[in-house]
Amino acid sequence: MIWAILSILSGFSVATSDALLKKYLIKEKTMLLVWSRFGFASLFLLLIFPFVDVPNLDIIFWVILLMLIPLEIVALFLYVKSIQQSPLSLTLPFLAFTPLFLIPISYFALGELPSTIGIVGISLIVIGSYIINFSSSKGILGPFKALVKEKGSLMMLAVAFIYSITSAVSKIPLQRSNALFFSILYTIMIFLVLTILIFNNIKNNIKNIKNNIKGFAYSGFFYGLMILFHFIALSLVIVPYMISLKRTSSIFGVAYGWLMFKERKIAERMFGTLLMVCGAVLILLF
Repeated sequence: MIWAILSILSGFSVATSDALLKKYLIKEKTMLLVWSRFGFASLFLLLIFPFVDVPNLDIIFWVILLMLIPLEIVALFLYVKSIQQSPLSLTLPFLAFTPLFLIPISYFALGELPSTIGIVGISLIVIGSYIINFSSSKGILGPFKALVKEKGSLMMLAVAFIYSITSAVSKIPLQRSNALFFSILYTIMIFLVLTILIFNNIKNNIKNIKNNIKGFAYSGFFYGLMILFHFIALSLVIVPYMISLKRTSSIFGVAYGWLMFKERKIAERMFGTLLMVCGAVLILLF
């Protein structure tokens, strides 16, 4: 199952990019981090452009692509802000909610409803999120109160919702082109829009960019890999299946939090993360 391997590799790549971003670039401005990551991802993806077939594109392709870009930029801003403000082990696991949000989207778009096993999977995701936050406060309702107080977790929940929309909708232009071409075009267009939006910020931080070029490059390389694996896998299978396996990034993220940043109570959070991923896998399989 090539799509499953690519989905997991996509999850590993984004978790690695996030860890590098947090390790080397945590003090940089949020949008500068987003811009740099897409910039170096674009450079990496451009290397494979000579080997890509350029398809004939229709108006529907361009309309949907232009709708996706602002949503993607908002999600990216919240994503980076989240991992800046909170531990990786309390933010990245909430991306596992994307398959949960995809269920009503799939229902309205395709008339699909979850099976009984699917409902079990959803329950595991909710329980996992409860366990992840259990150490933050006391009492039965304590973890839910902690979720409200933990800004990084809330931001990542918003990211998960936006990504559920962009993941489903991006399948349309993807089907009207090909995975390699769409990966490159989508990344470059987002980079160009970001460049326009924060041009003054970039101009005023040229020195910082030069001083942190290695960190930007490492993070951008793995982000480019994520994008490539993501869209190739998405072209091979239905959206909820691919996104569910991609959310193994939660496990990698918690592991990085322990190994690189010495975050505490990782065993507790890893158990919650595993429950969330198991729920996503159940949704995938049944």
